[in-house]
Amino acid sequence: MINTPAVYALYEPDLSACRYVGYASNPPRRLDDHLNDASSEENAKSKWIVELRAEGNVPRMIILEELSPEDDWEEREKDWIAHMRGVGEPLLNETSGGKGVADPPPEIREKMSSGGQTNKGKVLSQETKDKIRDSMRVRREEKTA
Repeated sequence: MINTPAVYALYEPDLSACRYVGYASNPPRRLDDHLNDASSEENAKSKWIVELRAEGNVPRMIILEELSPEDDWEEREKDWIAHMRGVGEPLLNETSGGKGVADPPPEIREKMSSGGQTNKGKVLSQETKDKIRDSMRVRREEKTA
Protein backbone atom coordinates (compact mmCIF):
# COMPACT_ATOMS: atom_id res chain seq x y z
CA MET A 1 0.00 0.00 0.00
CA ILE A 2 1.26 3.49 -0.80
CA ASN A 3 2.51 5.80 1.89
CA THR A 4 1.61 9.11 0.19
CA PRO A 5 -1.47 11.35 0.54
CA ALA A 6 -4.51 9.82 -1.09
CA VAL A 7 -8.26 9.55 -1.20
CA TYR A 8 -9.13 6.00 -0.20
CA ALA A 9 -12.15 3.74 0.14
CA LEU A 10 -12.93 1.13 2.75
CA TYR A 11 -14.66 -1.86 1.18
CA GLU A 12 -16.34 -4.95 2.48
CA PRO A 13 -13.73 -7.73 2.81
CA ASP A 14 -15.11 -9.43 -0.32
CA LEU A 15 -15.06 -6.07 -2.21
CA SER A 16 -18.84 -6.31 -2.70
CA ALA A 17 -19.52 -2.75 -1.52
CA CYS A 18 -17.74 0.49 -0.78
CA ARG A 19 -18.65 1.55 2.75
CA TYR A 20 -16.50 4.63 3.41
CA VAL A 21 -14.43 7.21 1.52
CA GLY A 22 -11.81 9.37 3.19
CA TYR A 23 -8.54 11.24 2.84
CA ALA A 24 -5.27 10.28 4.50
CA SER A 25 -1.78 11.72 4.42
CA ASN A 26 -0.57 8.20 5.31
CA PRO A 27 -3.15 5.58 4.23
CA PRO A 28 -1.65 2.55 6.05
CA ARG A 29 -1.56 4.47 9.32
CA ARG A 30 -5.10 5.74 8.73
CA LEU A 31 -6.37 2.19 8.26
CA ASP A 32 -4.74 1.24 11.56
CA ASP A 33 -6.44 4.24 13.18
CA HIS A 34 -9.83 3.16 11.85
CA LEU A 35 -9.30 -0.35 13.21
CA ASN A 36 -7.98 0.77 16.60
CA ASP A 37 -10.54 3.55 17.19
CA ALA A 38 -13.65 1.67 16.08
CA SER A 39 -14.59 0.29 19.48
CA SER A 40 -14.49 3.72 21.12
CA GLU A 41 -16.39 5.72 18.48
CA GLU A 42 -20.15 6.03 18.10
CA ASN A 43 -20.81 6.17 14.37
CA ALA A 44 -22.00 3.84 11.63
CA LYS A 45 -18.52 3.30 10.16
CA SER A 46 -17.09 2.26 13.51
CA LYS A 47 -20.01 -0.05 14.24
CA TRP A 48 -19.47 -1.69 10.85
CA ILE A 49 -15.76 -2.20 11.59
CA VAL A 50 -16.54 -3.66 15.02
CA GLU A 51 -18.99 -6.11 13.39
CA LEU A 52 -16.38 -7.12 10.79
CA ARG A 53 -13.75 -7.68 13.46
CA ALA A 54 -16.16 -9.82 15.50
CA GLU A 55 -16.43 -12.03 12.41
CA GLY A 56 -12.63 -12.16 12.08
CA ASN A 57 -12.54 -9.73 9.15
CA VAL A 58 -11.32 -6.21 8.47
CA PRO A 59 -12.23 -3.72 5.75
CA ARG A 60 -10.17 -3.62 2.59
CA MET A 61 -8.56 -0.26 1.81
CA ILE A 62 -8.41 0.69 -1.85
CA ILE A 63 -6.56 3.82 -2.98
CA LEU A 64 -8.90 5.78 -5.23
CA GLU A 65 -6.56 8.65 -6.07
CA GLU A 66 -3.00 9.56 -5.08
CA LEU A 67 -2.66 13.27 -4.35
CA SER A 68 0.15 15.77 -4.63
CA PRO A 69 0.68 18.64 -2.18
CA GLU A 70 -0.88 21.03 -4.70
CA ASP A 71 -4.14 19.06 -4.89
CA ASP A 72 -7.17 20.28 -2.96
CA TRP A 73 -7.73 17.11 -0.93
CA GLU A 74 -11.06 18.32 0.44
CA GLU A 75 -12.50 18.79 -3.05
CA ARG A 76 -11.11 15.46 -4.25
CA GLU A 77 -12.61 13.67 -1.23
CA LYS A 78 -15.98 15.40 -1.79
CA ASP A 79 -15.91 14.44 -5.47
CA TRP A 80 -15.21 10.79 -4.66
CA ILE A 81 -17.94 10.64 -2.01
CA ALA A 82 -20.42 12.20 -4.45
CA HIS A 83 -19.35 9.75 -7.16
CA MET A 84 -19.71 6.70 -4.91
CA ARG A 85 -23.12 7.84 -3.69
CA GLY A 86 -24.09 8.57 -7.28
CA VAL A 87 -23.35 5.01 -8.38
CA GLY A 88 -25.32 3.63 -5.43
CA GLU A 89 -22.58 2.54 -3.04
CA PRO A 90 -23.94 2.18 0.54
CA LEU A 91 -21.53 4.67 2.12
CA LEU A 92 -21.43 5.17 5.86
CA ASN A 93 -19.86 8.64 5.60
CA GLU A 94 -21.75 11.08 7.79
CA THR A 95 -20.80 14.12 5.71
CA SER A 96 -20.18 15.00 2.10
CA GLY A 97 -16.44 15.21 2.78
CA GLY A 98 -13.82 17.78 3.68
CA LYS A 99 -13.13 18.99 7.19
CA GLY A 100 -16.58 20.02 8.29
CA VAL A 101 -20.16 18.93 8.32
CA ALA A 102 -21.17 20.63 5.09
CA ASP A 103 -24.30 19.21 3.51
CA PRO A 104 -24.73 16.07 5.63
CA PRO A 105 -27.09 13.32 4.44
CA PRO A 106 -30.75 13.61 5.62
CA GLU A 107 -30.43 11.00 8.40
CA ILE A 108 -27.42 12.82 9.89
CA ARG A 109 -29.16 16.19 9.50
CA GLU A 110 -32.08 14.79 11.56
CA LYS A 111 -29.73 13.62 14.32
CA MET A 112 -28.05 17.01 14.38
CA SER A 113 -31.32 18.92 14.54
CA SER A 114 -32.52 16.89 17.51
CA GLY A 115 -29.25 17.66 19.26
CA GLY A 116 -29.62 14.53 21.33
CA GLN A 117 -32.56 16.06 23.15
CA THR A 118 -34.85 13.33 24.33
CA ASN A 119 -37.54 15.68 25.61
CA LYS A 120 -37.80 17.88 22.55
CA GLY A 121 -41.39 18.96 22.05
CA LYS A 122 -42.56 17.81 25.48
CA VAL A 123 -44.72 20.13 27.53
CA LEU A 124 -43.13 20.88 30.90
CA SER A 125 -45.16 21.05 34.08
CA GLN A 126 -45.20 24.29 36.05
CA GLU A 127 -43.24 22.54 38.80
CA THR A 128 -40.47 21.58 36.34
CA LYS A 129 -40.40 25.10 34.89
CA ASP A 130 -40.05 26.52 38.42
CA LYS A 131 -37.14 24.15 39.18
CA ILE A 132 -35.37 25.15 35.98
CA ARG A 133 -35.93 28.86 36.70
CA ASP A 134 -34.64 28.47 40.26
CA SER A 135 -31.51 26.58 39.17
CA MET A 136 -30.79 29.24 36.54
CA ARG A 137 -31.24 31.97 39.15
CA VAL A 138 -28.73 30.20 41.46
CA ARG A 139 -26.22 29.90 38.59
CA ARG A 140 -26.54 33.60 37.77
CA GLU A 141 -26.08 34.54 41.43
CA GLU A 142 -22.98 32.32 41.68
CA LYS A 143 -21.46 34.02 38.63
CA THR A 144 -21.99 37.52 40.04
CA ALA A 145 -20.82 36.64 43.58
